[in-house]
Amino acid sequence: MTTIGPGRAAPALAVAALLALAGCDGGGGAADDVNGGDAANAAGTATAPGAATATAAGGETAAIPETDDPALDYARLFMPASQVTDQGVALFRQTFDASFASVPENVALERARPGTQQAAREAGAAAMEAVFRRELPGIQGRIADAVRGRATADQFREIGRFMRTDTARAMQRGASQSIAGPAMDRAGDGGPALRAGDLARAGAASVGALTTEQATELQRFAATPAGQALNEIGPVAASLVMRETNALAQRAEPEVRAAIAKVVQERTRP
Repeated sequence: MTTIGPGRAAPALAVAALLALAGCDGGGGAADDVNGGDAANAAGTATAPGAATATAAGGETAAIPETDDPALDYARLFMPASQVTDQGVALFRQTFDASFASVPENVALERARPGTQQAAREAGAAAMEAVFRRELPGIQGRIADAVRGRATADQFREIGRFMRTDTARAMQRGASQSIAGPAMDRAGDGGPALRAGDLARAGAASVGALTTEQATELQRFAATPAGQALNEIGPVAASLVMRETNALAQRAEPEVRAAIAKVVQERTRP
């Protein structure tokens, strides 16, 4: 029977890149010592959870339309379903081979039945994708319910526009780069894959990724009513999504394992 290595970490990391600033406090915290520190102080890094959710390429968030439910629009921007799914599947594929090869029985099976490793990898990836596509709309709805009423419709729309900017995407890239290593290092320890300490470190990294001009843009946005509203709703949403992320990872793990086990069993039949 094969193992899947970072079974919890792969789905959790896919989401972590999108909410990596949830652990930041509202007064700048560790971010004060990195590039843009003065701007971070003035902005309050609790605005970062929203900023971090813009995609690195900007493709999906740009395509998410405004609807008559701006709280749900915010949730969809905060946790873009297609991006989270694609990242989760990609991370699984990236980490699966090393995990498979770490089990001597798997190595022997691959020698005896070439192609087993690839078939198991693709079965696990398909199972993970199915879980994500099934579960993410509900998570988005719960995010919307948690933040609805904490900002006006116009403020939600302004937040959404900021989340699509190059500044927000730069923050997301800096945050996601800082969070992957620690979570992957403890992938097999049985605990939550995503923890508040990861997010706090990522908050500092996100501000450190900004140019002077981008830090100024963050400062300007934070001074607006929408930026101040995001100071309130961002940590609420991020706290919820951290719990949802770890629960999603736990729900995905047995389904991924079952899909892989089915392939292995089929390959070991006489």
